Amino acid sequence: MAESTDVEELSRSDDDCARLKDLQAESAVRDVLSLFGKKYTLAIMYEFAFSEGGLRFKDLEARLDISSTTLSNRLAELTEAEYIERHSYDEVPPRVEYVATEKTHALTHIFEDLYDWANAYATEG
Repeated sequence: MAESTDVEELSRSDDDCARLKDLQAESAVRDVLSLFGKKYTLAIMYEFAFSEGGLRFKDLEARLDISSTTLSNRLAELTEAEYIERHSYDEVPPRVEYVATEKTHALTHIFEDLYDWANAYATEG
């Protein structure tokens, strides 16, 4: 009987590990959705996903018709989450560019699918 108890404990342990992994995955998805759900975040990321070089604050502000406060907040959040990098250049006047990381470029296919979906369905009804 002791053997079956050990096996049962092992099974429970495996189940607990699987549940923990599921909860961690769920938490990660919630964290991503929480960031991506903020106003303008996906629009900003869309700009970066297809960019080959750096983007400047004023260019993003003009393209997206977004307030400077909101853009500044979103860029800080995306930088902290490592979706973009901030590069400062020691020039006069000072120059700052934001560059997409691999993490953002990995989303390119999702944005392409969304573009295709929007063209097929967003203009309906």
